Amino acid sequence: MTPRRFTHDEQTTIDRETDEHDCLAVLIPNATRPLENVLVAIRGIVGIDRFVRLVSGLFATIDVDVTLYHVAGEDETDADVETLLDGVVTRLSDEGIAADAIDIQISRGGTPQELIVDASENYDTIVMGESDPSVTTFLFGMTADQVAKQFLGPVFVIQRRELNDVKETDNG
Repeated sequence: MTPRRFTHDEQTTIDRETDEHDCLAVLIPNATRPLENVLVAIRGIVGIDRFVRLVSGLFATIDVDVTLYHVAGEDETDADVETLLDGVVTRLSDEGIAADAIDIQISRGGTPQELIVDASENYDTIVMGESDPSVTTFLFGMTADQVAKQFLGPVFVIQRRELNDVKETDNG
């Protein structure tokens, strides 16, 4: 049995354990009610495989409605966004989620955090990706953490890095 190494840096420990155990996501376990409506915040093509694996793994065998939600950037055309989300719908359908249970919603103009929280009002849980580190996330925290503080239900945070991309940098 390998001894577990925990550090005083919470995120480093979470990242290490997530990678070691092949986890797709981390759950921020707010209060929950029976799941009927799931909001899946899709940022872009990166990490779509992980989104499809997690969403289909969790929800393909239960009767829920899934809304794919995207905050479009200024440089994204409606056609580009629809192509992205239609591709995700196809992949989720191939993995067992009924196509008629999947909806698409696109927003523009505003910060992703604010728009996701606003859109989440009628949903029981949120699935979203982990933010890339930046000065903003250093100062205010990860977007998923901020959303979880404002959303009343559980938030599944899909980890941004692919397995085997992690380099051991912490020796303690």
